[in-house]
Amino acid sequence: MARRKMYQRTDGLYEKKITINGKRHVFRAASEREVMQKIAAFQEREERGPSFEEEAAAWWVECEQKIRYGTVHGYQAAMRRAVEYFGQDAVRSIEAADIHAFLLYLAKRGYAHKTVKNQLTVLRQIFLHALMARHIRSLPTDGVSVPAGLSHHARQLAPDAAIEAIKATGPEDFLLPALILYTGARCGEALALQWGDIDFHASRVSINKAVVYHSNQPVISPTKTQKGVRTVPLLRPLVKLLAQRGPHRPEEYVIGGAAPITKSALYRRWESFCRAHGLAHVDEERTRRAGRTVWACEIDRHTLRHEYATILYDAGIDKMSAMEFMGHADLATTEKIYTHIRQSRLAGAAAQLDAFLTEKAQ
Repeated sequence: MARRKMYQRTDGLYEKKITINGKRHVFRAASEREVMQKIAAFQEREERGPSFEEEAAAWWVECEQKIRYGTVHGYQAAMRRAVEYFGQDAVRSIEAADIHAFLLYLAKRGYAHKTVKNQLTVLRQIFLHALMARHIRSLPTDGVSVPAGLSHHARQLAPDAAIEAIKATGPEDFLLPALILYTGARCGEALALQWGDIDFHASRVSINKAVVYHSNQPVISPTKTQKGVRTVPLLRPLVKLLAQRGPHRPEEYVIGGAAPITKSALYRRWESFCRAHGLAHVDEERTRRAGRTVWACEIDRHTLRHEYATILYDAGIDKMSAMEFMGHADLATTEKIYTHIRQSRLAGAAAQLDAFLTEKAQ
């Protein structure tokens, strides 16, 4: 029986329509042979499924707009690392053992626990996207956990000199360190505070938004989590500092006035504050590479937020209340900080005891 001739369009191209996996596809080429080659190549790709790189790209297109801007950089970095590792591997060929091997690879390269944990979170989202698209039948990330023994970079408490410098903040000093120290606000939350958020009569501060930076420009966004929207006490030391700034309109920002400060202004003013109070030193390595003097600050903004937790701890504030004041999403985070404070104190006491006994023995 003679083979049925393929349909040829008026423009000379040959065309064939076929249904694959319930979807209608049209293939065109200059010859029947080329059409059949296109169909064979397409069927091979369909059987193999998308590569990990293709799946990750599709996931990113879908999810990028849903990710909080401050999280985008971390997610992008995790996606790039995964694409570099899995690349053109068919997404349906990747198994739990492969993902575990990837996490071990990251661990051997010195990545910290938090980074590897974030990596696993991104992988789970990519494979969930593949599952919803019916490219895989089960999640290979199920049962995979972060390898044990990875370093946890616990933040050191701020040095006493830093706390004393902040307590001595004057009318002309950068106010951000004091705002974070006395409210426990995250940096972005403190930068988004407006005078209308401060209730001097009720002695409370309403934290309800945050600044994130799109390049150098500040953009108002929601707080990190729903728990981030909270009310904290307006402490007397902060009342005194704010009173020095004079009256302001409710819509004005405490730091910046008509609008929040830019990212470059934030870094410049933070460095200036640290240098003015002897809390910065020249970073020799970065200075050599940059060809100009580069300063390294001895306190960062999140360290002061943890110092607020220390104030709560020393005041005997229970963990549940501290969780509310700090805006933590769960109690475990607060407990971890309280435990770190206690262990730091014990380590200091042990060193003091050892020094006392050593001196006595001499």
